[in-house]
Amino acid sequence: MSTSKYRVPNELYYSEIYGGGIYEWNGQTVQDPLGGDRGEGRVSPLLTSLLSGETFFLKRLPGDARDRFRTRVLLPPRNEHILWPSDMVHLEEEQREGCSLFVAQSYTPAPAEQEGSEALLFPYGGYPRMVDGLRRLSQIESPSWKVREIRRMAAEIARALESLNRSGYLYADIHLSRIYFSDDDAVFLDFSNLVFPLRDSVGRGADTACRVEQGAYPLEFADPALVRGLTPHVDLHSQNYSLCALFFYLFLGRYPYDGRLLTGYKDDTPQGHYVKFRDYHKMPVFIFDPEDAQNGLGAFWEEQQVIELWEELPGELREMFVRTLRRGNAERTEPVNNPTPSTWLRCFRELGWYDDKDDKKETEGIAYE
Repeated sequence: MSTSKYRVPNELYYSEIYGGGIYEWNGQTVQDPLGGDRGEGRVSPLLTSLLSGETFFLKRLPGDARDRFRTRVLLPPRNEHILWPSDMVHLEEEQREGCSLFVAQSYTPAPAEQEGSEALLFPYGGYPRMVDGLRRLSQIESPSWKVREIRRMAAEIARALESLNRSGYLYADIHLSRIYFSDDDAVFLDFSNLVFPLRDSVGRGADTACRVEQGAYPLEFADPALVRGLTPHVDLHSQNYSLCALFFYLFLGRYPYDGRLLTGYKDDTPQGHYVKFRDYHKMPVFIFDPEDAQNGLGAFWEEQQVIELWEELPGELREMFVRTLRRGNAERTEPVNNPTPSTWLRCFRELGWYDDKDDKKETEGIAYE
């Protein structure tokens, strides 16, 4: 008697890249193992490779992304700091209905439809327990640069980005919901449609290869030149600017341009948040710009706390924030001067915030300009 299993066609998924890549669905669905209960009911079929027996979950791609992400699968970075796809499959119409996880994350109140018929496969098991950066930040009492956990978070974020850049990719999806922390605060980046090969961010073809639609990237820490179309595509300067803006927020609990000029903006609904930050980038006057005080903080108690944290911040960090977040640099009307991840690591090391004795990779002096 034959023991072979009869397989329904819709239970099989075929690789778009590898000839022997066939995966089977046995009816089980899973949440994103990184996102956990943040998934809001979004699920993926759990697939098993008929060749190796390994299990995978899916994230759907935007409709025009097939060729771009095929290259990502074939050229993975050599580091352990980011979720990375193992394969790509085509989804039949019935199969699309069963997958509600997406590579692209919506950052607008009215998310765009993602009607692509391809999906990326990611290994399902073996992840340590992790929480996203929003939750990790909420677990820290009175977070600021004076708190050891915040300094460790910043150093590990810089280390993860430095490793990814060294492997030939830049990461433009700088948002705490995309950055995950293990119990010992090691950083793991979520895979994103805003991961680009460094070679595509410069030279001929860069405008097309690294262009993103308005609203498709997080506004809070975005490069104002990118938000406003002053630069046509994502580049390494965009990543490094966003990293600086994120560190300012982690260290002082305030967005770099959220000063007097934004008084009166409501930020208590998704629509209000979007409107505020759309205008936020139209007037990127740093709240601590020593030469332009028009967007300075006022006399409210919480603003005084931010002022005191700034005044007590080590001078080398203040200097890095001023030169990066000032208007001329943010709008690229001056030569761009955004610290790289390795520059931040070097500064943290000199301040005694970062001990790299367990880091086998030498990061001193590396710059990706």
